[in-house]
Amino acid sequence: MKKYFLTQILMGIVITITFLACNNSEKQTKESFVMHGEIKGLSNGKIIIINKDSVYNDKNKHVSVPVKDGVFKIIGDYPSPSEINCMIKEEDRILGSMNFFAENTSMRAIGHADSLGKAGYKIKIVGEEFGSELKKYYESLTEFNRKSYEELGIKELNHQFFNSGKMLSPKEKAQLKNKIDQRMEVRNKQSAEFRLDYIRNNPASQVSVYLIEEGMEGKNLAQIESEISLLDASCYVLPMYARLMDKTGEMRRTEVTYDDLFPGISNISYKLDDKYDGSEIKDVIYLGVFSDNNLCAITKDAELLIINQQGEEIKRFKIDVEGKATTIAVDDDDNIYVVHSITERKIEKIRGRKRSRTIPKESLCSIFDRSGNLLKSYKLKGIFLSSGAKLTGKKLLVADASKKRIGIYNAVDGTQLATIESLRTCCGILDIDVRKEKQILATGLGGFNVVGYDFSGIKNLEFGQRGRGINDFHGCCNPVSLAYISNGAIVTVEKDPTRVKIYSQTGAKKIEGIEELVKGCSHIPLAIDSKDNLFLASAKKGIVKCVRTN
Repeated sequence: MKKYFLTQILMGIVITITFLACNNSEKQTKESFVMHGEIKGLSNGKIIIINKDSVYNDKNKHVSVPVKDGVFKIIGDYPSPSEINCMIKEEDRILGSMNFFAENTSMRAIGHADSLGKAGYKIKIVGEEFGSELKKYYESLTEFNRKSYEELGIKELNHQFFNSGKMLSPKEKAQLKNKIDQRMEVRNKQSAEFRLDYIRNNPASQVSVYLIEEGMEGKNLAQIESEISLLDASCYVLPMYARLMDKTGEMRRTEVTYDDLFPGISNISYKLDDKYDGSEIKDVIYLGVFSDNNLCAITKDAELLIINQQGEEIKRFKIDVEGKATTIAVDDDDNIYVVHSITERKIEKIRGRKRSRTIPKESLCSIFDRSGNLLKSYKLKGIFLSSGAKLTGKKLLVADASKKRIGIYNAVDGTQLATIESLRTCCGILDIDVRKEKQILATGLGGFNVVGYDFSGIKNLEFGQRGRGINDFHGCCNPVSLAYISNGAIVTVEKDPTRVKIYSQTGAKKIEGIEELVKGCSHIPLAIDSKDNLFLASAKKGIVKCVRTN
């Protein structure tokens, strides 16, 4: 279920915190939502509504609701149902959580401190209207999927694959997995049809509007508008419907056809370079290219590599950077911009136990010459853990998947010039490139698409959707990397299974012969030299090169 955290909740919402013990002469507020709550066994504590980014930055805003003698009261205004995610604390101990949909009605929350945090325990919420209806839908969907799972024999096939005790050959395992995948695809289609049937049978329900908005990811505008057409006209006055219209309006403005995006650009053919000798270079996490078309690479241990055009490692040296090096970019003078993350350790108490974790605190950019000499270093405001970096002219672009943002900086001194927020990331992956020195391209894993922005942060491009077709992006989330080719085409890389495609006016064309590079949700670094040769890095296959054939 899609989560709506504080960043969304605070828009147009004021939360007033009071105690139940307040005097009856308390002034009435304009807010229409009120929750009376009692957590037995909790004398004093806090209920914290958490900003989704606070995992990485404790300075982000949050709202604390005090609990006194087990009692609390929250008052606010929620014209549209908003999902609230709460953490319940006693002093510095996290006792458990509470989740509900706030809407303009009266609710009660009842729980017990001794049961918080136990598996399966949920605080009882009384008075939810939208949330209650949505819960019934998900319960019926779960039951439908359970039956479908059994009727299609997926449960038994999974048992054979994981728990049969029989040693399967690689060929048998591959055949069994293929059978499971085929049946799961059938089940997923049935589940999607179940969702559409609900919308058709409940066209005036606010839950139907929510399901359309919640299911937008990976769909194009035509698919979404087809679902919207199923709604009753009574939904048009809902704030949730207005938000849905805002999103489709943006898609209408930014979604482009291949004819619009690649006018007159014919597809390029590539083949795998079997003579390239990069298979043993398996510790690379990001790639760049020097002016002589030699590769520059950074390893997870902060070693810089120079690799020639035959795939031979000609130089490797350790650089002295604080924290963890994550991405690099190379300028026209062959200076190397290394983005590295400074971390700090945080100690928390959860249900009486201390837990230590390391979190990103900030990021720096340190610039080295080709020999590894440090030239300068500066902080990158707003970047905590870099997932992508590119240079264009005197501008340095840095992506941060953890913050769902791209920062644009003066490459000379690190002055922040602009920020692009709220990108649809997934699996900690967000990569970028620059098209025609005018447009920033970004991987939209959460939306199964490629998105583009101008340098002021305005979105002006979007293409791609979820699916198995050649023009679609498959798997749990894709693409993981992309690049702009000199003739105007765009190359994208998908994971699990690996698929490298060239997009032009005729659509996408797959490069054949590339074996599986990664397993699961992993980034695949990509670089292009001045001859439009492609280089991909992985811990499994080392560095792979693809060359143009036309």
